[in-house]
Amino acid sequence: MLTYNFESPIIDGEAFSRLLDLCFRQSEYFSFSDHGIPNTDNTLQNRLSGYIYKDISTSHWFNYITLPENPFNIIVYHANSATHAILKEYCHRLLLFDSQCSSSSWNQTFEDLCFFTNDNLILGTVSHEHMCEVFPPDDAFKNELYDIYPHWKEASDSTEQIKLSDYLTEHS
Repeated sequence: MLTYNFESPIIDGEAFSRLLDLCFRQSEYFSFSDHGIPNTDNTLQNRLSGYIYKDISTSHWFNYITLPENPFNIIVYHANSATHAILKEYCHRLLLFDSQCSSSSWNQTFEDLCFFTNDNLILGTVSHEHMCEVFPPDDAFKNELYDIYPHWKEASDSTEQIKLSDYLTEHS
């Protein structure tokens, strides 16, 4: 497993664009959390509405736990060329909302981008916690990650590598 080193340069611009390309080449699905943040724009959510795979209400997601009576909403989308183009238009940095970055202008309803391949989380973010964990599916993916951003930190396996199918059956 690799983690984002938040003390290193921000993953944005060309590096983030390349990271999106890599994740879309590898993934079947991606997700956003929708925390219902007031005074935000839902344009991205509207643009992606035709590509929804599953809408999940859950009390546990990648590095999130809440009380069962207060679940949050996760929207899972198909990863394809159309959704890739939409994300490239709206998403320009790894941590979509970054309160520690004065140039962060994220105003969409979504946060916490995650990607899935073969049912497994391969990249998960929690923006407000400055957190990203990557579970490379193979050495080629891992090597390309380092080529895109050489500041990843090796870490022991996390208990947070979720399986999408667990949420499709239990939380439907």
